[in-house]
Amino acid sequence: MNAKITIPNKPLSTANCAAAILAGGANSRMDGKNKAFLNINGKSIFEYLVNRLNPFFMEIFVISNNPREYLKYDLPVYSDLFTRRCSLNGVHSALTYAKAPFVFLAPCDMPFLQDGMIRLLLAEQDPKFDIIIPKTQAGYEPLCAIYSKRCLKPAARMLESDRLSIRSIFSQVRVKEIPEDKLYAADPQLASFINVNTPQDLEMARNKEKLNG
Repeated sequence: MNAKITIPNKPLSTANCAAAILAGGANSRMDGKNKAFLNINGKSIFEYLVNRLNPFFMEIFVISNNPREYLKYDLPVYSDLFTRRCSLNGVHSALTYAKAPFVFLAPCDMPFLQDGMIRLLLAEQDPKFDIIIPKTQAGYEPLCAIYSKRCLKPAARMLESDRLSIRSIFSQVRVKEIPEDKLYAADPQLASFINVNTPQDLEMARNKEKLNG
């Protein structure tokens, strides 16, 4: 029988971990609409994420190549340093601009990030590891993970050599995988990993929100 998994139920001290909302994608499958501002039953995904992250992080910022779109929000906005649009570029930019030594990443198309998932990853944070990353049967969830600034140089080297996958840096840093049993204990539906990439995804997300009330 598996031992009971306990997830902290109170916000943890996160002075050493910032949160970055990644909003640098091309939004090509959403007809160019900024996914951050898609409305799901009265609230944009961006507003949802900010509200989720606020209780946990003292440092929150946005990575976007269109900073003017975020002027009404009281958050710093930084642009990518490399021109290639890819997730590794977002990781590199977040690590560059963060004041804290670790960064929790959240993409702007993740409308159901759960408190339990944030608590779990923060609880699993360990200075001996450079990446704390969920892993399910479907694979890694690299954009709902914590990265150390020690990943910055490997990420830059990969981008400079046109190797654009986040996994390209895994062999160069210390990776801590969070297994499914812990993930399900924190988020029973793994809703945190739902992304809205297409109009069909958006419709399903809106229907899910209605069911959840």
